[in-house]
Amino acid sequence: SLKGERHSENCPHCGSPIQWIHGITPTVLCPSCGSDLDTSGLTAQLIAANQMREAQQDSLTLPLGKHGKLNNHHYTVIGAVRQDEIESIDARRILNNPSLAKMGIIPQGWWIEYLLYSPQHGFAWLIETPNEGWSVSETLTHFPYLNTHLQPQGCSPLYAYGGRVSYACGAFYWHIRANDVTLYQDYQQGKSKLCAESTRTEWAWSKSTPIAFSHIAQAFGLSHTNESDNTQSEPITRSLRFLLISVFVVLNLPTWFLASSDDLEVIFTVSIIVIMQLYRMGNKDKD
Repeated sequence: SLKGERHSENCPHCGSPIQWIHGITPTVLCPSCGSDLDTSGLTAQLIAANQMREAQQDSLTLPLGKHGKLNNHHYTVIGAVRQDEIESIDARRILNNPSLAKMGIIPQGWWIEYLLYSPQHGFAWLIETPNEGWSVSETLTHFPYLNTHLQPQGCSPLYAYGGRVSYACGAFYWHIRANDVTLYQDYQQGKSKLCAESTRTEWAWSKSTPIAFSHIAQAFGLSHTNESDNTQSEPITRSLRFLLISVFVVLNLPTWFLASSDDLEVIFTVSIIVIMQLYRMGNKDKD
């Protein structure tokens, strides 16, 4: 069996079909039952069974096994990781003391990382976040030039935060487990971001660039509606428009009656402009 060949067989725990890339993904999480499988050999060996709820699979915007063409390269979605965002101070504490990984930390947010694989071009990542939309990410083979503070030269520091694995499914090129913690530090580089990723044993750098969900949807044949795509907007209904106008009028009635004659003209003009803008909000989709 050659390195890079695709293997397929049934999960030894639940019997569902699984796939992996020989010699590249030595561990696989069964997409049906979540069993942890060792695929370093020619057959899948059960390491540990973990019944994964079907809702976890349903929550993925990009289903495992989906094929698509991104940046003129053909990719397959082979893995997905949901990360809980935690405070950077908590991430540092856990990295210094792994026994704290399961302590009751309230997540500050979440994101999902989709691992893509192309036989010709290797691995790539798509990152889905609820607030910032989507981005394409790549692990850098060479570190950026760093200053004396170990920060990339010419880049502005953004924020530090932690990520803790909530769940994962699919195939990966490292052994991933629930509650694994990574410390992240983001830096602005033009329209992209550089990110320093630190664990107890590794320090790596990645670069991510924003991408519109419509581009991803077209590439992978998905619906164009997605909650995480902050470029999408819901139309304003007629009833909501008139409700907003009514609230504005009621709140400003005291100001109109108490205003002096000198200020009344300005206030009236501004109010008319605001009301017209509220009215037009619902007509944009019809024009």
